[in-house]
Amino acid sequence: MGGKEERSTHWGEWQGPKPRREPAPRRPRSQHPPGPFLTVRELASLLRISPATIYRLLKAGRIKGAFKIGNDWRFNKETLEDWIAAQ
Repeated sequence: MGGKEERSTHWGEWQGPKPRREPAPRRPRSQHPPGPFLTVRELASLLRISPATIYRLLKAGRIKGAFKIGNDWRFNKETLEDWIAAQ
C-alpha cells in the first residue's frame, strides 16, 4: 500500500468569531473640567468660529497666549480674555 499517509490537521472545534469587547465609555469633551488652557476646538466654540479659522489666525500671528504641546495648540485663558476684550 504505497499511498499517502493522512495527516491530522485538526485544530479543534471552530467556535465562531470571538466576541468583541465594548469600548470604555468616554465622557463628552464638554464635561471635562475647565482649566486655565483651551484647545482649538474649545476656543472655536467659545468664539463661534470654525477650527480652521483658529488655525488661520494662528498662522497670521493674531492670537496671543498660544503655545504648542506636541502637535496640539493650547491657549492661555486669561491672555485670551484680554485679547478678546481688546478686539
